[in-house]
Amino acid sequence: MKHTLLFDMDGVLIDSQPVHFQADLDTLAHFGAKVTLEEIIPFAGTTNPLRFPRYRQQFAIKATAEEMMAYRAKRVRELFVQNHCCAIEGVQEVLEEGKQMGWSIGLASSTERSLILWILEQIGLKSYFEAIISGEEVAHSKPAPDVFLAAAKALKAAPEQCLVIEDSANGVLAGKRAGMKVLGYQNPTSGPQDLSLADRVVTDFITAKLWIFSEVL
Repeated sequence: MKHTLLFDMDGVLIDSQPVHFQADLDTLAHFGAKVTLEEIIPFAGTTNPLRFPRYRQQFAIKATAEEMMAYRAKRVRELFVQNHCCAIEGVQEVLEEGKQMGWSIGLASSTERSLILWILEQIGLKSYFEAIISGEEVAHSKPAPDVFLAAAKALKAAPEQCLVIEDSANGVLAGKRAGMKVLGYQNPTSGPQDLSLADRVVTDFITAKLWIFSEVL
């Protein structure tokens, strides 16, 4: 049986969750909403089309969700450049070993596809992924399982063949709902995330690599 790795991107491949949090905060502030980081952390791992209508309602913002998302799209790229974001230490080694062992490798992220591709080019990891599925390509955002199931389908893999690597509570729940094993990566930059539903939780990719290629699936 051929094994399959399905990576989230933000907070797993790259320490980008603080950038996404800041882009949301800057966008909300631009449209007149004073919001704290603690108020938006529960939305980590969800798509913009899910998140911004909820922001609009929760924080009584007059602008449309589309206007806010357009502003954010520009702001998030500015922040990535300013923060010199790069791949998380050890993650390329996991990708390389998986590739050498003949495992299928996919990416399933709530981020919009254009930004996914731009980030992967910036950090030099695009070539590792045989399939890339964004949140805008499926009907329901994490914690629904849609994006992981779509990635598995693209790789012709059954859910029980797949290991999801996630850093957010919403992502872990999505992976489990997809019927897949889940490795929770406890990334301190992603804020307090409940990863207790994961099959294993790690704090670095050295430990992750040992578990993935010796004990999982």
